[in-house]
Amino acid sequence: MENFTKTDCIKILTDLGLQKHTQGYSQFGNYILSHGEYSTPDFKIRKIRGSKYYSISVSYYYYSGTINAPVSGPAAEILDSMQNEKQYRIDAVS
Repeated sequence: MENFTKTDCIKILTDLGLQKHTQGYSQFGNYILSHGEYSTPDFKIRKIRGSKYYSISVSYYYYSGTINAPVSGPAAEILDSMQNEKQYRIDAVS
């Protein structure tokens, strides 16, 4: 994972269409919940301990006992997939 400043993290999240709220950043508007999910994921900017850099973490909200629920934590993979999906939408519109 790359080293990001707080400004870089904010830019990444806003470029993906996420909006700021009290708990971090989240997707507003239409969002289809997956099986067992009861809220949209929250993305948070966190300072890396002992470093001047920041990372982005994600918190998922699933009912207990949901099979195959993703694990909350570093958001590198989900941000990559969101970036690819956004690029696909841009290409499809062009």
